Amino acid sequence: MHKWLLCTACVLGCAPKYWPPNQSVLLPGKCARATTGDSTAFIRVLVEPKQARNSSLSLVLAAITPGRPDSEVARPALGIDSIPNIAPGLYRLWVRVLGYHHPRDTIRVNRGEVSCITAQMVPSKIHLEPVTN
Repeated sequence: MHKWLLCTACVLGCAPKYWPPNQSVLLPGKCARATTGDSTAFIRVLVEPKQARNSSLSLVLAAITPGRPDSEVARPALGIDSIPNIAPGLYRLWVRVLGYHHPRDTIRVNRGEVSCITAQMVPSKIHLEPVTN
């Protein structure tokens, strides 16, 4: 019993260091339409809170291959919240919005799957002063 309490205390005490509450996070989820109808996959990013969803939204998808550097496979235009025609595999997804922390996570994409990823964005504490002449 004491070992369990000690482990719990250590996990709770160390958790903020590994998952800071002031950082944005990506959460995988299911979409209403679960399949694409072919062998490719589709990723849609839902941005929360709603005010974080703006024209500066930027997605970057990179393929992960063991023993090699990540290889960028998709970077849609600014403001686009989805990436179609993805081959099945393991990927790293970055979501960027100006004024917010930029979450990045690894996701597995399966054949014909439609993945809805929720980006829970947290405002950045860095504020820049205006430039004056």
